[in-house]
Amino acid sequence: MDDIRMSPNAEKVYRHMKDHGFVGEEKGQSADVIAHPHLKMAKNNVMNALQELVGKNVVKRKAREKASCYYLIPGK
Repeated sequence: MDDIRMSPNAEKVYRHMKDHGFVGEEKGQSADVIAHPHLKMAKNNVMNALQELVGKNVVKRKAREKASCYYLIPGK
């Protein structure tokens, strides 16, 4: 991720997702799961960071019935 500039919140969310293995569609999680209390970020900050990462094609968003799931794109 050295070649992509990210905000500090986006970097924190990216590292959290990578550390917890949210890579690939089958491992995708909702924003509620990603915004776990030990991440120490407000949910709206996590949502903004996820939108930033989606815009930079680092994270993919998939709509589901109740909540969207987010996952890191493998190889990014």
